Amino acid sequence: MKLLLIAALSVGFRADAPGRPQAEAAEAARETPTERYEALRQEADEAYRAFVTQARAVQAAFRERGEEPTPDDFPENPRLAFLPRFLAAADDYAGTEDAVAFLIWIVQNDRSEQMKVRRTAFDRLVAQHATSEELIQLGGMFGSLVDFYEAERATELLKTLEATSPHADVKAWAVFARLKPVLLEAALDSEAYAQAKAAVLAGIEPAEDDRLKRAVRTEIGEREIFSLGMVAPDIEGVDLDGVAFKLSDYEGKVLFVDFWGDW
Repeated sequence: MKLLLIAALSVGFRADAPGRPQAEAAEAARETPTERYEALRQEADEAYRAFVTQARAVQAAFRERGEEPTPDDFPENPRLAFLPRFLAAADDYAGTEDAVAFLIWIVQNDRSEQMKVRRTAFDRLVAQHATSEELIQLGGMFGSLVDFYEAERATELLKTLEATSPHADVKAWAVFARLKPVLLEAALDSEAYAQAKAAVLAGIEPAEDDRLKRAVRTEIGEREIFSLGMVAPDIEGVDLDGVAFKLSDYEGKVLFVDFWGDW
């Protein structure tokens, strides 16, 4: 079953079809960079949708037999086959703003074990396009740089963005990502925590990205309100019998509080 599914999928997107780079080069000569990006992105999205359909079929087949599939039972994520094609397009527009969209796609979609192409793309974005406003698309990923870089290199890249980007949102995401470990680990009464908090709050003041502001306030709020040893907020609610209560009603007693939600 696995071989048939992979074969069907590969026919669908033909990422590795012979002569494909030459054909793309010819197509690129007739397309604008935006048209080339959109066509390649659409092809990648269609391949991924086909992959999801096939993966669900595999999962359903195993479920019918009362078995659990392993990762080897699923076809390979087709986006991996598109990484060199996006990188080749970025090479064609190297040094220009037209390369940015291709490089950002790579950073967002490289889920390979080594993530080598992702590092290549992000290195190039910082080295050649640190002033691009489009980098805000990656702001939420700045904090995960340590997943595919050594900590020292990740810090170096974030500092470069802080110093180089003229865009408040990009700079603020970089500051937050660099100082988040301090916010999470430094003692609340330490000078390191106070300085990190001040720098992050100063960074988000001119920023406009609401996701960033929520993330910063959540991290600081959770650390300062819900850390071990802190006094819990006086939660109010209604018990299973419809009787109103407050957490402070149980002061001095051993209490187990179970929070849960249903979406």
